[in-house]
Amino acid sequence: MASKSDKTLLLDTSQPETRKQVFEAIRALEGLYTTDLTRKRWRVGNGQRGYYWGYMVTEVSKLIDKYREQTDKALNAMFLSEPWEIAGQTITVVRSLSDLAPGAKPALGLSGAINSNVTINP
Repeated sequence: MASKSDKTLLLDTSQPETRKQVFEAIRALEGLYTTDLTRKRWRVGNGQRGYYWGYMVTEVSKLIDKYREQTDKALNAMFLSEPWEIAGQTITVVRSLSDLAPGAKPALGLSGAINSNVTINP
């Protein structure tokens, strides 16, 4: 019996031609099949992580006079926060950098952060 990795096919469904090929391949099948679809999670690369921790967090931590971990939490709160409504109450959820998809834009742009009323208490 073949392992799951032997039967794995990575599809970029953002491409119309890929969607068409998959639809045509499935339509041509006869018999019973089971299919597992798992969304491929994008991962932050080591170069991106190195730039973020080695440069961005370091420089911002100097500006706000905080430790690196505190600076990381502040940056996540500023750029990766989103409101959720749960049981009639609105709460703020801070996502992880890993939750961003390639090309995704944070909730606030850099200009929004500069012009916003964000207060970081020492």
